Amino acid sequence: MKRIALLLITLLAAMITLHAQRPFDGIYRNAELDIQAELNLYDKTMAVPDAEDEKCYGYLRGRLNGVWAIMKVISLDEKSATVRLVNDLGYEAQTVELTCNPADRVVTVRLVKDNNMKALKDRKYVKLPKTFELTPLLRP
Repeated sequence: MKRIALLLITLLAAMITLHAQRPFDGIYRNAELDIQAELNLYDKTMAVPDAEDEKCYGYLRGRLNGVWAIMKVISLDEKSATVRLVNDLGYEAQTVELTCNPADRVVTVRLVKDNNMKALKDRKYVKLPKTFELTPLLRP
């Protein structure tokens, strides 16, 4: 019985360690802005919504002006990443810096340069803040 308990504790510790090494892998949300992000910056295996043949590293959607797919990872380490987002129509692109707080896995999104992303609010386009946070959700 002690061996089984020790084995379970060891497996749990290994899973936590593995998960901590992949902070940019999961589903995240900002309830206030009504934005959801699905990220896996380590593998380009996610299908772009409504474009099943195209693969990406993740995407943002919700009240945004369409779906923004992460098509390129410019840099990546254990606490930060710089990525290139392209909207679903392919005519707008943004460079975004992501930072992850390892304690709570909250991802901070910061738009680089003077670019803006837009969202729909009361049938009008409004600019999103240059910096906003995404909190992790459990995978379904």
